Amino acid sequence: MYIPDNATVLIGIIKTPTDLDTLISTQHYHIPIAHAALAYNADYFAAYLPKWHPTMAWHIGYCARITDYTLGLRQACCPHQPDHPRAQQYYVGLQLADITPCEPLIPSRKWRRLWLHTTTGATLMRAPELGQLARTQRRFFSQSLMPTSTTNYTD
Repeated sequence: MYIPDNATVLIGIIKTPTDLDTLISTQHYHIPIAHAALAYNADYFAAYLPKWHPTMAWHIGYCARITDYTLGLRQACCPHQPDHPRAQQYYVGLQLADITPCEPLIPSRKWRRLWLHTTTGATLMRAPELGQLARTQRRFFSQSLMPTSTTNYTD
């Protein structure tokens, strides 16, 4: 998949084989509302696969274009996990399109602990390995998530 150089890319972990199946079949990824600032303004999503995957372990294996954002309870995002401890917490859902395998795969040779990370299309597509991204993370904050006034906040 071609990702424009100036695009913002959110990299997220796919924790289990079931999560990968859900990502591909529903074209949807979700993150807790506490981390929503990383997702807003992202143009693309890249799926990082940890050691459970037999051929793509410790690689970014899939990329997709983000087409929409939703807000809802985790139980709505993951109906297959109704008894999850965070089922009643809010999550941001990313609606994805054009999920495709990355070619070439982008390996993580030393940097194994990745959950959510943002970068640019240029950095991601030219990085020989994920360790290069640790020095280039870009954070974005949505205006709607920032308080407009501090009059109701006290120390």
